[in-house]
Amino acid sequence: MHKAEDEYLKECQAAGWTVLKNGWPDFLLIREVDGKLVAKAVEVKGVYKHIKSTTRDPLSKAQKDMLEALSKLGIETEVVYRDTERQPGFLPPPKSDAELQDARILRILKRHGLDAAIAARLQIKSRL
Repeated sequence: MHKAEDEYLKECQAAGWTVLKNGWPDFLLIREVDGKLVAKAVEVKGVYKHIKSTTRDPLSKAQKDMLEALSKLGIETEVVYRDTERQPGFLPPPKSDAELQDARILRILKRHGLDAAIAARLQIKSRL
């Protein structure tokens, strides 16, 4: 956020506004029905199938807040889940539930600044 936006944000908050900047849905669908414009806000998330389970991309807190605000304003909202493969540049989905658990453990270790050597001692194969 640049300085002018930051100043404006503070002015709005001081005036009692709740300001949402992040979390906008992927699509705002608009069409005419019986001579009136109607809208629907849609967030599209991926679903990844594993051997024994399915993983859904989660909504962020900002996305949840934005969808709730739009809904309260009378705009229909929807979260659509689609089976998908990861895009190039993303990690491939795990091949088993054990690999999925390993990936979760590795993310936790990494978040706490622990290295791959600890993962090796825990006999976890690094995919990250």
